[in-house]
Amino acid sequence: MARKKGTSLGLIGCGVVTACLVCCGGFGGGIWAGVTAMLKSSAPYTEAMVLVETNTTLQGELGTPIEAGTFVWGSLETSGASGNADLNWTIAGPDGSGVVYVEAHKKGGDWVYTELMAYIDSSGDIVDLLGTRMANDGEVTAHSNFVSEGQHHLREGRYDEALFSFDQALGLNDEDVDAWRGRGEAAMRTGDLDRALNDLDRAAARAPDDIETHLLLGELHTLREDWTACTESYTAALLTDPDQKFAWHGRAICFEEMGENRKALAGARQACDYELDEACEMAIRLGGKPQ
Repeated sequence: MARKKGTSLGLIGCGVVTACLVCCGGFGGGIWAGVTAMLKSSAPYTEAMVLVETNTTLQGELGTPIEAGTFVWGSLETSGASGNADLNWTIAGPDGSGVVYVEAHKKGGDWVYTELMAYIDSSGDIVDLLGTRMANDGEVTAHSNFVSEGQHHLREGRYDEALFSFDQALGLNDEDVDAWRGRGEAAMRTGDLDRALNDLDRAAARAPDDIETHLLLGELHTLREDWTACTESYTAALLTDPDQKFAWHGRAICFEEMGENRKALAGARQACDYELDEACEMAIRLGGKPQ
């Protein structure tokens, strides 16, 4: 969504000029190029460019592909898990040009954006990349768009990108169950089991009857070899949906690890009744017959 240029974007031009005078006047070309390369490799820059390149309003105004200019101006400060970024740079497509402005802070190791906008040179319009963005079925908020992007990255196996999208969604709405669950799954897929447990527990606390969350918790506790918590998670899923075959099978695996083969066989047979081949094989192994 675009709006006409106001005072907030009037600072961009001054920021560009000031930064160029200070940096170009005080440093040689090699150092300036090195600073630019560092800024372009930073998360605020690379993550912002993902949103710039995929924004339908900018694509319509500037054409595709949209590419960044040579230099980046502004400041970037990081210290461990905290930091601040205040950056701007030019962009251009075959049909026009503009300037991107990013203001973000690093919180707990993750970058959260307070402003991310693009100024279109030809019209003077501002595209707020953290405001509403157009989708095929109408307008969606940046929050829900980030959730959708995260879920897409999960399906494609791009877990780092999924973590970024869910981080941004939670920065805008920290009560979203889908974002907590999605970030928990992405963290689990990358092997960060502690973060996954924290996020999935938060999702379960907000939606106690969410089957998908309990199934993921069951899988996570299996990876952690916490067999008691594993059975509890799968039981929670079955209390909501007694026909959930993956919960029956998952709980059977946990029971077997606990040495409770009778319960494991019962669960495997139940899952086998729903034509889950792995469960039938488990039932045969434990009891000689799937039923």
